[in-house]
Amino acid sequence: MFKNRAISVRHGEAAPLGAVRRRLESDPDLLASGPAAVLYGICDQVVDAYGRISHEI
Repeated sequence: MFKNRAISVRHGEAAPLGAVRRRLESDPDLLASGPAAVLYGICDQVVDAYGRISHEI
């Protein structure tokens, strides 16, 4: 994370982040938080994905 940008690196198969981007872009207040909002959005996506997987086990 940088002051005005965030970089995400993924290896192998991963959930697409397009939905995270659309959600952030549709919420100006959240997006105003800058890179912290991006980190929050990615973490939220990862937790949701693992939640679905854990319920399948």
